[in-house]
Amino acid sequence: MLRLLSLLAAAVAVAGAVYLWTQSGHDAHSGGSAPYADNAPPDNAPPDAVSLHPDERAAAGIELASLHTERLHTTLTLPGRIAYDETQHVAIAAAAAGALQSVLVQPGDSVLPGQTLAVMRCPKAGLARTELMQLQTDAQLAARELDWREATAAGVQKLIYLVQSGEGAEQIETSLRSDRLGDHRAKLLAALNEKQLAEQLADSSRGGGVLSGRELARRQSAARVAGASFLAEIEQAGFEATQDLDRARAAAEAAARRAQIAKQELATLLGLAGNADQELVPADEAELSVVKVVSPIAGVVERRNFSRSERVATGDELFIVANTDRLWVEADIRGGDWRRLHLEPGATVLVSTPATGGDRWEARVRYLGRQIDPDAGSAPLVAEFENTQPALRPGMFARVQVPTSEAAETLVAPDSAVVDVDGVPAVFVPDGDAFRLTPVKLGRRFDGRVELCSPLRAGDQVVSQGAFFLKSELLLAGEE
Repeated sequence: MLRLLSLLAAAVAVAGAVYLWTQSGHDAHSGGSAPYADNAPPDNAPPDAVSLHPDERAAAGIELASLHTERLHTTLTLPGRIAYDETQHVAIAAAAAGALQSVLVQPGDSVLPGQTLAVMRCPKAGLARTELMQLQTDAQLAARELDWREATAAGVQKLIYLVQSGEGAEQIETSLRSDRLGDHRAKLLAALNEKQLAEQLADSSRGGGVLSGRELARRQSAARVAGASFLAEIEQAGFEATQDLDRARAAAEAAARRAQIAKQELATLLGLAGNADQELVPADEAELSVVKVVSPIAGVVERRNFSRSERVATGDELFIVANTDRLWVEADIRGGDWRRLHLEPGATVLVSTPATGGDRWEARVRYLGRQIDPDAGSAPLVAEFENTQPALRPGMFARVQVPTSEAAETLVAPDSAVVDVDGVPAVFVPDGDAFRLTPVKLGRRFDGRVELCSPLRAGDQVVSQGAFFLKSELLLAGEE
């Protein structure tokens, strides 16, 4: 209201100044030609219009604007505050007790992901590294055992194939010379030799000779027993090779899992869970208990809580690192405002703060809270935006404009174009050298704009600056 009265008073003052100036010009030229002989205002201006000389128009700051349509929706302004993006605001704590050997950064320093912030001595880290080294060695031994068992099983299967193909003992031994059979080599080849010798004796007896029938039967029986024994050895060797392979595979997998778990635990202890490329075990065994405290994100050191040589306990907060390239705005939605809002996650809202003057920027709704805070009586609305305002700081008060209707094509005019004449809203429309007062029907109000429902249309021109001056001129003309 005070601003409106100030604007009206200023308009009246400008009108008075222009009036005195024109009168003085007339007095100075009395007895001669009028000062506006060539560009004098017309005398037949209608009573609802104001005519101005071009110099008067320039002095009054008259500006025109073309009406146009915009996709707009009504809004509700909610109180809020600027906050850190919680995903980019990290408290770095000591994962284990130890002593700070050095502190490498100060509050306000910019850091990169993986950059070392401090170095500490931590006995627990030394023990964890030692255990990891042992488990990695066990995993390597188990892997070598698995390789051996796989080769042995393959060699046994190859032997079985050669036997079933009818190869002789010498040919089989030659074929398997470069293959692994392990303990099965001697047993299987010995059984194969016995089988083939028994078969040769039995075959030689069938050609006749001095052998008795009993001896012939005995040799044939011995050949059958040798063959059966060889088949049994093959079956047993195949089974044992498969069993040994399965046990070796299970042992290797278990050893690898134990080593991986120990590696993950050590990475967590060292604060390297998100930086897998970092060295977990130093080459120098004297450094096994050294822990480098690193930053998980790019940002600025907001706080440092300990100094060199201080002892820290597990869970002590060492640093706070934050990245303010992206910020959140948290607005409070009161119970009565829920039904008026028209937005979903992903929708945009407008944010402004007293610190940035009239600047506004868009923020994308991240989530809408469903639980009412019993103390504040409100639920949170959280939106995120890219921070391009150097003056913004988390904790600042903010205003958040949220939509309360569907966006629709709307004919709008600047708020400064609308004046109130005897309770009727109106605008000034250029009409030749004059400005005609035109009553309008207003609709919804937006930020700095107002909807015009009739009778104007898109493309029509109205006075956007200086309407109050024209209204004052019109009122003065009515009093004469």
